[in-house]
Order: sequence, then structure tokens, then C-alpha cells
Amino acid sequence: VQARRDRALSEVDVAIRWRTQIGDFEVDVTGDARFFDRFVRCDDGRWRVLERTAIYEKDRIDAVRPSLLFGLAYARMRFDKYPAECRHLALALERAGFRLAHVVTAYSEEETALRSAAARWLDACETESVPERAALRL
Repeated sequence: VQARRDRALSEVDVAIRWRTQIGDFEVDVTGDARFFDRFVRCDDGRWRVLERTAIYEKDRIDAVRPSLLFGLAYARMRFDKYPAECRHLALALERAGFRLAHVVTAYSEEETALRSAAARWLDACETESVPERAALRL
């Protein structure tokens, strides 16, 4: 955790575990990521999450009941349209009617830009006098 005045940055490793259905197959989707969070201290003195970004590192998909058919079906799934670090999670979410928001992958230009912007935001609190009010409650 890095904190300055009423702002802070935090990063934590997360494991994503999800059992879902893709077509005829029940699957376990497993992902490793890091949550990179911006916090603000509000007028009531409590710290709240202002912004959370998942930085995806790797993922995998496994059939709950392994079969040769799953291997054939896997070869036909459209994973290539997603970043390799989160392709299984992204496809499973899409099939469930959702999608990943802004995707940031580990060690990418997007991660570098995210960290640079967050560092500038943290440093800017030394010169700003108006606290942010629109924090999310988790």
C-alpha cells in the first residue's frame, strides 16, 4: 500500500475460480490476476475504493468430467479473439452473456500506463485541496 494524505494505491493477488457451462460441458475456469486499486478517504474518515482494475496474468479451463469430446470442442472454441492471459475467462463470460471490461494484461503497455497514471494521481494530492467525493462502496 502506498498512501499520501487522502489517497492510496493498493495491489493484491487474486485467484478467480468459476464453475460454469460452455455448450454441453461443465467447466472450471481458473485465473490468476492482481487487483490494482485506488482508494480515497472520504469526509466520514473511511477509506473507500475509487477505482479497481484487474491485471490478468494467466488462466485455464478444465472440463469437470474429462472426455475426448471436450478436447475436440476446445479446438473449435474461439479463444484467439481474446488476450492469452484471460482468454478462457473472457470466452466463458461472453457465453454467459457478460464481457470483461477494460482488459489490462500483466507486463503490458497498458499496465505501464495504468501505473504511471496512478503514480501521477497519488503525487497530485500534494498540490490539490479538494477531496474526491465519488468513491465506490464494496
